[in-house]
Amino acid sequence: MTPKRFSLLAAATLALGATTAAPAAAQDAARIQGVRPEVHADFSYDFLGVGFDIEIPIVPDGFLPASAPMQDELAIVPGFDLLFLDDWDRDADRDGVAFAPQVSVQWNLYFERSDWSIFPELGFAMFFLTDEYEYYRGDGDVGGRRVFADAIVAFGARYHFTERNALTLKAGWPFGFQVGVTF
Repeated sequence: MTPKRFSLLAAATLALGATTAAPAAAQDAARIQGVRPEVHADFSYDFLGVGFDIEIPIVPDGFLPASAPMQDELAIVPGFDLLFLDDWDRDADRDGVAFAPQVSVQWNLYFERSDWSIFPELGFAMFFLTDEYEYYRGDGDVGGRRVFADAIVAFGARYHFTERNALTLKAGWPFGFQVGVTF
């Protein structure tokens, strides 16, 4: 996939979530209620990709007291990413495609009187690759695998531009930088 085609795909994906635009609600906290699908693009040193997540609140009222200056919730997030690998900087030609189903937990924090929310995210992903991917084994050696698991550690923010839609920005391991739309 060429960078131009990928850019067009990413722009179309972001525009998809904005099709249900409505005026933002005048709430104390910009909070999207219920189950939230998200589409996103992945940008990393070794790959570009696209993905889909579904955020399912499991503790909708969160852990913070009602008198706290923000609202919170805990959500479980199953999803998947399709990654297009490019080891352009290495001698071995290890380009390929990876499919990465995943599950993580997000702790969403909603600021009062703000269109922004933030969240840490922890979880794990399984990677299924078409070519061996180099990784550090811990014994001073570099090896390769076609299937492996990896931890997800990320931090993100959302700008809530309507009652149901938000621009999502996330950075972390192993997916790099993600830009998406929650709707």
